[in-house]
Amino acid sequence: MTFPSDDPHQTKAARKSKLVRWIFVAVGLIFTSVGASFLYSTYAFQQTAIATTAEVLSVETFRKRKRDNDGHMKTSITYEPTLRYRDHFGAEHVATPNIRSSSYNFPVGSEVEVAFSPDDPGEVRVNDFLSTWGFGGLFALFGLVFAGIGWFATRTHERKLAARTQAVTRQR
Repeated sequence: MTFPSDDPHQTKAARKSKLVRWIFVAVGLIFTSVGASFLYSTYAFQQTAIATTAEVLSVETFRKRKRDNDGHMKTSITYEPTLRYRDHFGAEHVATPNIRSSSYNFPVGSEVEVAFSPDDPGEVRVNDFLSTWGFGGLFALFGLVFAGIGWFATRTHERKLAARTQAVTRQR
């Protein structure tokens, strides 16, 4: 495996191309590592968390306006529910999950499955697949795809170079 500066005979464009491919790999590996870290943190939480049912007391709405690529204003909405639940000792807690989500628009008074930490019952998370594993999983998946594209492009380019080198060697 060589890096762009290793071969003095490469053209400037070839060195830039190789650098871009390796940047794809590096950024992909960084995203994969961060995603894996989130997944591990979630896994560790789930190992000790206690599942229960919570009542939705209120739902706060957060609106964020920003321009899209066409210059149009776009509004994204996320929700933060306030939940009431009982811990494993029967003590009542009122808390909000550690993240906001566009899928947390629960009707007030409805019941929601949650998981809380027995060490800190105020640390509560909505207990559904996407809320639990979605962020870390998507982060890791994005990183794997990005690194895979960079690795595949690098391997394909190296194979093409090797084939050209063999063809030139045979002609001599």
